[in-house]
Amino acid sequence: MHLPHSKKYGITGPLSVKESPEDDIARSSSLQAFLLSSKIYETNEEAITRERVLGRLSYMFDNFIKAIGTKKGLTDSDIKAASGRIYTFGSYRLGVHARGSDIDTLCVAPVYVDRKEFFEEFYSMLSDVFAEVEKVEDAYVPLMQLVYREHRIDECEGCGAMSGDGNKMDISNTAVDKIGSPHSCDELQGYKRLRTNNERIVDVHPGSSEKKEDGGDEVSSQTHSSEHTVGLRVVPANNGVLKDVFGEQQAKTSERSKHNEKTDKEDESAHNRESKTRKELNSIADEQLDTQQENRATITHGTSTGLNKEMIEIKIDLVFARLNVFKIDSSLNLLDSSLLKNLDEKSVLSLNGNRVTDEILSLVPNKKVFHGALRCIKYWAKRRGLTGHLYGYFGGVAYAISVARICQLFPNMCEYTMICKYFELYKEWKWPTPVMLKKIENLNYNLKVWDPKIHPSDKFHKMPVITPSYPSMCSTHNIINSTMKRYKEELERGHRLLAEGKEWKEFFRSTDFFQRYKSFLAVFILLKRKRAGDAICGANTKDGASRRFVNEKEQKSGMQTSNTNVAGVRDDESAKEASLHKMWQGHVNSRIRFLSTKLETVEQLDSAPPFPQTFDICDFSVCHRLDFIPKNSLCSVTFIALDMADSKQLLRKKIFIDAPIEEFKEMVFDWDRRTEDMDLVMRAMKRKDVNVLLKDLHDFEQKNKCGK
Repeated sequence: MHLPHSKKYGITGPLSVKESPEDDIARSSSLQAFLLSSKIYETNEEAITRERVLGRLSYMFDNFIKAIGTKKGLTDSDIKAASGRIYTFGSYRLGVHARGSDIDTLCVAPVYVDRKEFFEEFYSMLSDVFAEVEKVEDAYVPLMQLVYREHRIDECEGCGAMSGDGNKMDISNTAVDKIGSPHSCDELQGYKRLRTNNERIVDVHPGSSEKKEDGGDEVSSQTHSSEHTVGLRVVPANNGVLKDVFGEQQAKTSERSKHNEKTDKEDESAHNRESKTRKELNSIADEQLDTQQENRATITHGTSTGLNKEMIEIKIDLVFARLNVFKIDSSLNLLDSSLLKNLDEKSVLSLNGNRVTDEILSLVPNKKVFHGALRCIKYWAKRRGLTGHLYGYFGGVAYAISVARICQLFPNMCEYTMICKYFELYKEWKWPTPVMLKKIENLNYNLKVWDPKIHPSDKFHKMPVITPSYPSMCSTHNIINSTMKRYKEELERGHRLLAEGKEWKEFFRSTDFFQRYKSFLAVFILLKRKRAGDAICGANTKDGASRRFVNEKEQKSGMQTSNTNVAGVRDDESAKEASLHKMWQGHVNSRIRFLSTKLETVEQLDSAPPFPQTFDICDFSVCHRLDFIPKNSLCSVTFIALDMADSKQLLRKKIFIDAPIEEFKEMVFDWDRRTEDMDLVMRAMKRKDVNVLLKDLHDFEQKNKCGK
């Protein structure tokens, strides 16, 4: 059925209200089947762990708010009613998060809780529970980065609740008792976590029949039927979004077992069906992903039957906002712009993530198609090396807005047609014409709103993609000439492959970045260690030096959070060094696009795009071949391609890039947190040498994974 012609999405009406032809609908089905086979969807156990950790985090945040209220002399009734709220945003909130992706989380507190208390007292609480907790208070949007790991999931006989043992995450742990949670059963029974279909977290307390959140769907405190739950097993909804979190906690073990057997038979028979519905495709993909999860605990009927070397790892970014209200409850609507009045700048920026995400969802005509198209575009961008706001590429918000705009222009078309239109329109887009989902509004709250007529700096944005919520900002202000050129080239390639009807495998083929260019500038980011270690690792590896060692209790119980033969973590000093290297690496990478901009001024260079990933150098044998790297250093490397304007002419000439390099070093060294142990080494490298280095790093990583 067509949408009414009078219905208007965005700043213009739709370009077409026609529906997609049958061939495009068939291509949409084949696209979804390909994505499901590409291991981008999270497994059941990862989904369960995410929900459980978010529930635990919300429980802890409530206790933190109550503790602050007690310290500041609130009445008993006010303390009892005191609570904070946790909201997700970004890809997780949109329902398009991939396996292993971070969860962007917003903590909203009442007026009597300040930012300092969040970064000190709540940080202390989190440090007792999570494997890693890091404060980044000097960031543009201050945040805490959490890492939760576990080897297996055990089932509590009393309630069916699962607990991991990769961290101090067992709620019966004495380190957690001090904040008022004696057992996980109490937490799960007293604080169920449900999500609506549009991914909003909703609090449902005992005794309440239903809660409604911020204009979201109403949900019942009763769990979904057994058709969708097996103990704590979560079955993805049709669009890949999880619908239930905890299931029937008091269900009998025998009933769960019977239902598991029935589900297994249904999943097996689904493999043989030629005509697959969307739900069947998700079930099959979920089974495929579970069986292909090497080095993870095997989950059978909610209990752990095996323990392998790798673990589930959940990363969470926490931002904080304090509202000028005394009570935070479920009636709070963060889309209410009046909440921003007289708010501090950091709280406005923190709220912006959730407000933008919710605004995007409210401005697309068909959320199901939007989910499918956005998931495809994000996967394409990742495969082609086009994602990374830090490096000067589109970030997740920019991709979401750009896809949402296509959905507004063609409201009745399927995912495949939407993707074709994405490439067709944006390859011809007249930049810097901005991409906007709605007209920019200015409420005069003394907050800067994107407007190139008023703010001269806004005129220099090359590919502006504007956030829809007040205060509107440019989500792509980091784009530079080199990354813009790459983006346009990849749009041309994608459009050509779609027009030729190529297979999805070819469309999603991994980037040829390190084959396309002949020369590179390698930026080695170093931290000189104070003492020798068995191995050197940068900040990015899963078993890197920033990982905490397990304590004696964990070692005796057979739990281990890292591969100690690789990590090189021997004590707190090593962990501190790794944290310093991570901080130094983040500082350098946040400015790497400026080095590219400086290189663009070199006459013989056409462009200098950075590769949006940093590689850790953890192998001594690799380091020894790179004799310019000081021994016993924590080291990682970022690459910038040197795109020659005229290769034949350059064979007879030398390119001098010393000046841009020295200017860049001077800029990044001028940092008040830099120590004398932090250094940069930059070397021009040929394509063959870069590929040898990358192969060595890959081989070392694979050897490490295999435990050899």
